[in-house]
Amino acid sequence: MMRKNVLIVALVLLVALVSCADHEHAWSEWKVVEESTCTKAGSRTRTCIGCNEVETEKLPLKEHSYEWTVVVAPNCVDSGKSEQVCSACGAKGETKDVDALGHEYGEEGKCTRCGNTKDIVDNAVARIGTEYYAIFEEAVIAALKSDIDSEKTVEVLAKEISLGDHFPVNGSVTINANGADFKNKDLSVYHYEVYTSASGKVMDNDIVTKQGDIKIVVNDAKNLHLWGNDDNFRDEGTTISIEMKNCRSEGDSRTASNGLLIYLTGNKGITNVLLEGCSSTKSSSPVYTNASGEIVIKDCTFTECAVPINMNYKAAEGTRRVTIDGCTFTACGCTAEENEGLSAYAAPIRVLHTVEGSDDCVTIRNTSITGTVGTNGDVLLLAKHENDSKIKAEKAILENNKTDIEVVYGKNASHVKTVEAGASETIEVVLPSERT
Repeated sequence: MMRKNVLIVALVLLVALVSCADHEHAWSEWKVVEESTCTKAGSRTRTCIGCNEVETEKLPLKEHSYEWTVVVAPNCVDSGKSEQVCSACGAKGETKDVDALGHEYGEEGKCTRCGNTKDIVDNAVARIGTEYYAIFEEAVIAALKSDIDSEKTVEVLAKEISLGDHFPVNGSVTINANGADFKNKDLSVYHYEVYTSASGKVMDNDIVTKQGDIKIVVNDAKNLHLWGNDDNFRDEGTTISIEMKNCRSEGDSRTASNGLLIYLTGNKGITNVLLEGCSSTKSSSPVYTNASGEIVIKDCTFTECAVPINMNYKAAEGTRRVTIDGCTFTACGCTAEENEGLSAYAAPIRVLHTVEGSDDCVTIRNTSITGTVGTNGDVLLLAKHENDSKIKAEKAILENNKTDIEVVYGKNASHVKTVEAGASETIEVVLPSERT
């Protein structure tokens, strides 16, 4: 009988062990195996005292231990930057500006931090960092000659800048004009001559003998032109990059030369242009280039200009891509009574090439063209070549524009097409074209 009872107990225990997975666990207290950090989750475990099953659970990450650290120190005139840095792992959090310190003048009128005197600061028209200049051109030349990136940005301090004719710029520079009016004068890109300033000072800008790729950036300027016949001193194959943002130019009439933004001739290399948030009023041809490259004109406004976008492609070979995006053209074009020569080809957007072997395309999107003056339509595609069979197709791609756009693209009235607002269409020019 005893033996039978022992057998029954053994069978009960065996069944209990086999079915342990189905019983209600009796868990021990949690035990931390590894503490969490701010970058790696830790873990903890607990054990069933009935079946010894172990359960593992991840622990949440700890929060970063941020401390504010100055990463760009402010000076007398420029704000700095501070950011949060985790003392445990180095992760970065939020950033904030640190106010400029301002000048602190001692008894002799000299700033105790930057060393400039109050007289120099008060009479400066421009600065680079904490270096002040009474003549704008001298600041630009200093930036052109510098090999330090932070010293290649000129901050304009004056409300007006007086320039002589054709101040030569042959190098990379950024000009933050801060709304200054340059009174329809120009920076002469990749050009060399002994220059006479508006005050009569003769300045031999020897930096213009330097060859190579350059980039010129102008922000928030009024009536400043980027002009140049850059083939005079430019090496073959070099790239000129021009950026103008939030710049405004105002002329006298739709046939006047004032009111320019960019007027660059020459086609030895690549000329890339970005115009963003700019405007021109009452000018003949405020935007003109004739080299290969990428031309982007975005969110710009043109009012009463004869040929606001004048793209005359003269490179013997290469590719040019023109993109006009989100722009507004109002009352642009020209009549014969205003100017007979201009009226032959005046239109809000004119795309022309006059040599064989090049590849040209203009894309026009999200754009409004209204009140066009003259007989050449809203978009005029032109081509004139001695051997038309060798020229690659010139074309215009129109996408989702805000107004109907009339495109003139060939020899006669059958080559005039209106692309309705919101529609998309590609139009190829018919060669040769009479309207040249």
